[in-house]
Amino acid sequence: MKKPVNQLPAVAFILVLATSSLHAQDYTYYNNLAKKEYENKNYYNTIDYATRSINASANGEAYWWRGMARFFLNNFADAATDFSNAINQYSSDRSSMGKLYYWRGRCKMNQDLYKEAISDYQAALSNDSEEKLFVYWNEAYSYYRIGEYQQAIDAYTSAISMGTQSTDLAQLYKSRGDAKGAMYKYEEAITDFSKALEYNPRYMEAFWQRGFFRGKDFQYELAVGDFTAAIKLLEQGGGVTGSNDLSVLYNNRGLYQYYLGKYEDARLDMQQSLTQNPNYDFANWNMARIQNALHNYKEANTYFLQAASLMKKDIDRASCYADLYWSDRTLLDYRQALTHINEAIRFNGDNSSYYWNRAYLYGLRSEYSNALTDYEKVLGLYSSDTSSLISIYIERGQLKTKMKDNAGALKDLQKAAELGPSYYTVYYELGRFFKEALRQNDLAMINLQKAATLSVKKDTASNYAYAQALQGNQQEAIRVGF
Repeated sequence: MKKPVNQLPAVAFILVLATSSLHAQDYTYYNNLAKKEYENKNYYNTIDYATRSINASANGEAYWWRGMARFFLNNFADAATDFSNAINQYSSDRSSMGKLYYWRGRCKMNQDLYKEAISDYQAALSNDSEEKLFVYWNEAYSYYRIGEYQQAIDAYTSAISMGTQSTDLAQLYKSRGDAKGAMYKYEEAITDFSKALEYNPRYMEAFWQRGFFRGKDFQYELAVGDFTAAIKLLEQGGGVTGSNDLSVLYNNRGLYQYYLGKYEDARLDMQQSLTQNPNYDFANWNMARIQNALHNYKEANTYFLQAASLMKKDIDRASCYADLYWSDRTLLDYRQALTHINEAIRFNGDNSSYYWNRAYLYGLRSEYSNALTDYEKVLGLYSSDTSSLISIYIERGQLKTKMKDNAGALKDLQKAAELGPSYYTVYYELGRFFKEALRQNDLAMINLQKAATLSVKKDTASNYAYAQALQGNQQEAIRVGF
């Protein structure tokens, strides 16, 4: 799991207002009081005095003060309305317009109205905003949030060109890296995260994101190193918020340890993750996979069930049950395997592989009628996947052989050969069928020899050896390693 994109820093502009022509002494009096209260961060008082000023005479300065106070009280909708009214009052003042469009854009952004926010940021730039760095920064963030990643990258690049502070540049490079990562430009993203760390070597989120995208780029060892650095920084900082973050980071590091085959290290990381958050769905799932790799199948099943109960999406819950099916198969517990593959289908009936797995399981349980029904369904689901169809026809042919339906078995195996004339496995299975089921040695030898020839072309010595052994050529089978 990657670190969520950072919220933008609250950038306070110095409010320098152009004084509009005076209509009455009382409204300027209230504006001065509103200004004083705003500077002291007494925002409710600011709103009160600005409203009195507006009641005396509608004026842009009062709308501006009230909009600013409402913004910092998180009343973004009303603040946006105030900024709109101020914009109408300052239409001939480009400097003020640049500031007002920026703040209205901030209001829109905080209401998740990102397209409207982008329009305001562009208006701020066209009105010669004095704070272009922060306008581009917020515009980039808004583009990112609506999935327009290239525009986000462009805006972040503009902001970077204007940045001078190390803290700002670190955040900007990190954010641009997020956008590049979202476009699957992993190497470029990693470069940006590295640049962010040059400006801030203790930037935990940059280590986190670099580790995440290094993992996406299969750089597992380096990913582990980045997550280790992020964990160390977070543990040094502590805090309640850090607890859940630590759980995610240990999970991430453990997952890549698992990919590297370091199962015991992975188990210890998952244990740490679950200590921080016992109800972390993906940590439970990953712990189950690790326990499976360690051949602790019963323990794995406990974690798979826990993960399935915690998953928020049906598709993930189905995947947990599908993993349980395979673990049950390993334990030869076919009754539980059937229960769990049925649960996988219940939560995600669109996954064709689940029906295929169930068909095979029905065959193991000698429930032939159910197996044939599922195989028929699976053939339709994989109608455009030739490679899978070949395997399905072979499996169904083997099932029919067990059922003593030799005619049906032969038909399925011949269909597999028709679909995959260059697949040595097809001819190997045909050869076995002719030899063992039909006792037709001549046809068996023809197909097994073809399987042996094709396996040599594909450099699959084991299949060549098996084919030779079935033909009675024991010495040749031994020579290639049977």
